[in-house]
Amino acid sequence: LILDRMARNGWLTHDAMERAKNELLVLNIDGRDFEAPHFVDLINNKNKYGGKCRSTLDLELNNRVNGVLRHHLGGLAKSNVSNGSVVVIKNATGDVISLIGSHDWNDRDSGQVNGAMARRSAGSTFKPFTYCLALEKGATASTVIADVPTDFPTITGVFSPKNYNRRFNGPVRLRNALANSLNIAAVKVLQLGGGPGELLQRLRQCGLTTLTDDADHYGLGLTIGNAEARLLELSNAYACLARLGQFKPARLLSSDVAPSYQIFDVSAAWLI
Repeated sequence: LILDRMARNGWLTHDAMERAKNELLVLNIDGRDFEAPHFVDLINNKNKYGGKCRSTLDLELNNRVNGVLRHHLGGLAKSNVSNGSVVVIKNATGDVISLIGSHDWNDRDSGQVNGAMARRSAGSTFKPFTYCLALEKGATASTVIADVPTDFPTITGVFSPKNYNRRFNGPVRLRNALANSLNIAAVKVLQLGGGPGELLQRLRQCGLTTLTDDADHYGLGLTIGNAEARLLELSNAYACLARLGQFKPARLLSSDVAPSYQIFDVSAAWLI
């Protein structure tokens, strides 16, 4: 089909087309064979004009991380967990030194889906940022929150969050509430920290591009995961906390240069 069309378009002579048709086809069943495939795909998308470039990848580490991922997935198979992704960032520089998008690039079902860039439920991963805002507003790690059944009025109705284990713990300190990922406490801490609008603004400043709706759309549920995030962007947001609140864009190429800026209070980030 392709050779005939090339001939009709004048790209092949009749003799060249016949020679090509008579060549023996040797199919490569296993597909392309190259290392760090998901990372390389991202590099190719960034380096659109071709030419040599130096990446931030640590290939030896990336291969080790891939082995660690497969080991953990093996232990989770009984829980119906079949895939996973990993991002490792060097906090000081923002360099992405390892990125695994799936357990196996050559897997026919979903291997070439880059889980590090896919939009996935944020779950409880926004909670540390919520607590950081509360610390900035004067709360301390010992501030007590009532982890009891609570209804929160919103513009869309009453919001009644539940903890994962469906239990309540009564009065808890912020340090224990965060350590145990308590949902009701997190919603109350979000109110202490300025509400969903404040959290949404900071998360966007941290580079999360998936949060495109306004604060009223997410409401107080933003802190307990009613939004989506990309693993690469979320990992870099955590690196911002590790840098004591200073944001640096994640780098795939050593030549990338971007300004850094302070997002969170240094003391609050240190406590988180």
